[in-house]
Parts: sequence; structure tokens; C-alpha cells
Amino acid sequence: MLGSTLDVGVIIFEGVTLREFLLTVGDVLRRAPPRWRRKHTGRPPFDPVSRVMALLVKEKYGFTYRETEIYLNENKQTCLGNGMKDIPDHNTIWRTMTKLHESYLKQLNHELNQLLKKLRNA
Repeated sequence: MLGSTLDVGVIIFEGVTLREFLLTVGDVLRRAPPRWRRKHTGRPPFDPVSRVMALLVKEKYGFTYRETEIYLNENKQTCLGNGMKDIPDHNTIWRTMTKLHESYLKQLNHELNQLLKKLRNA
């Protein structure tokens, strides 16, 4: 498990808009296996795809968890229109970071970089 930052190698994000980034992350996450099972008791959880998207936005811009929440809320229409079902708060983004294994994040990063390279070269 990870602490507060990703250590998954070089991330290529320059020149990619938030919209392009979210669409690309959405494509990667749709193909990736789910990382946790849904519980049938208690309060319904945040959408897992939205949680991981928020985490990757945090890493893309180098924001803190609170800054990420603020940024996503300021760009709510872009986020909700491009794959996020809801905007998680800073605690939810942090809990997502602590739940995911580094190997899963490295796999996502690799696939994301491959798609972003194709997007840049198109």
C-alpha cells in the first residue's frame, strides 16, 4: 500500500487538457479489473472509477488532497461530463490512495502513458 504520493515512474501529462485526461483515464479504468468489492451493507460508496480518476488528477497536477477536491469542484461540469459520476471529497481521495496497491497504480500509469503518447502523436 502507498502513503500519500504515487511512486509509479514517469508520468507524461504535458499538453493534455483535463477533458482529454479524464477520457483517457476512463478508457484505462474500463479495461482494468476492479480493485475492491462492493459491500452490500452500510452507506453506498463513491463510484470507484471517480475515486481513482480524482486520485490521478491529484498526481497529474501535484495537488494536495484538499486542493484536488477544490479543483474538481471548480471544474465540476468537465468532470461529470467526461467519466466521473460524482466528485469525491479530500478524505475519500486519501482513502482511495491508502486502499490501492502500488502494483495496480503502476499498471494504470503504464497504460495511461501509452494512450497519452498515442494521443500526442495523433
